[in-house]
Amino acid sequence: MNKKTVSGVWYGEIRSKRGNTIVIRDDKLPAAAQGRIYLYNTEREAMIQYDEAIVSDKLFELDAEQQKKVEKQFKSG
Repeated sequence: MNKKTVSGVWYGEIRSKRGNTIVIRDDKLPAAAQGRIYLYNTEREAMIQYDEAIVSDKLFELDAEQQKKVEKQFKSG
């Protein structure tokens, strides 16, 4: 994951065979257990704990246009 932090928040997507899902990482959240990361899954509308070893190769940062759209939609949450 190429993590670019803006106010401690990273916007990206998980790309998998089942499709792409927008996820958000906030560094202000408490740390997850070792080897795990918390990401807000926008499709499930929930904070999900992921296995970092499995998901890290599937995470991609959003481009500037996509990021602005996602920030506007989910910033208040």
